[in-house]
Amino acid sequence: MTRVMFPDNKDDDWKKVKQEWGTAWEKKRDIMLRELSEIARNASIVCVGAIVDAKHFRVLAERDPLFKKAHRDPIYMSFHTFVMRGIDKIETVDKRSTIGIVVDDDPEFSMKCYEQLESLRQTFPRVRDRIHAISFVNDESYPMVPLADMIAYESRRVMVERITNPDATSDLYDNLTLLRTHQPHFYTPAVLDELQATNPLKQNEEGQQASSLQEPRLAAR
Repeated sequence: MTRVMFPDNKDDDWKKVKQEWGTAWEKKRDIMLRELSEIARNASIVCVGAIVDAKHFRVLAERDPLFKKAHRDPIYMSFHTFVMRGIDKIETVDKRSTIGIVVDDDPEFSMKCYEQLESLRQTFPRVRDRIHAISFVNDESYPMVPLADMIAYESRRVMVERITNPDATSDLYDNLTLLRTHQPHFYTPAVLDELQATNPLKQNEEGQQASSLQEPRLAAR
């Protein structure tokens, strides 16, 4: 999606398309994206995922080791949400069939997704029971991957805009989320701060510290 929005940043096919369309580039691009989003809406495709404010996440992780221990990194947080909410959505219509995950064949990102899935399988029985496959595909041959990229791009744009305008949306976002019926989860700075404040690991540590402070007094009695 970044390539479509900023074709001049790289000498590839999208730059050639922009040159061919000339002054009509932006108008034709927006029509193309709207038509693609309408295809997704008419097909009743369910959007599942998460957008994480990675900059704020890193600030919290550096400041609070327990936050980092609980949530690891932005990719883990978003992938965890994607997998769990994906299973929840599917179970509304099918509680038995196995599930496969399709990932863009990016060498660095793909391996991280595989590692995260293995970690989730070891931790959560429902992930191990339901998800039986993960595959890595070329986005030029698998159109659902560019569609997912479009959803991620527009969702991030909407999340940023909602910082100053809580009601922000767009026709593209509405189409891709089935009129906001299935929206990705937004981990904004406020949400991340709340997760840090209510971190179970932090609460457990504070409980253990309180217990250790009480022990000498109990022993004295």
